[in-house]
Amino acid sequence: GWSGPRPGGSFFVWLPVPKGYTSQSFTDHLLDEAHVAVTPGSFFGEYGEGYVRISLIADVERLEEAVDRIGTLNLFRTPVAE
Repeated sequence: GWSGPRPGGSFFVWLPVPKGYTSQSFTDHLLDEAHVAVTPGSFFGEYGEGYVRISLIADVERLEEAVDRIGTLNLFRTPVAE
């Protein structure tokens, strides 16, 4: 459920942080709860706030593991209407 633009030739992808987080607080949350390290967009200046930068240089299996770990946090599920 986490989507962002497909990188057009970069080793990085920039993804928006969920509502209620800053780029730094979301980075901290992913590290603390999913044991996944990403870079807060705020490190790259004011226009990076609201995003995290994820490196794509790890092997596919490692990236899939990170996706699975982040997925267990249920941060991007749309609430079901009752």
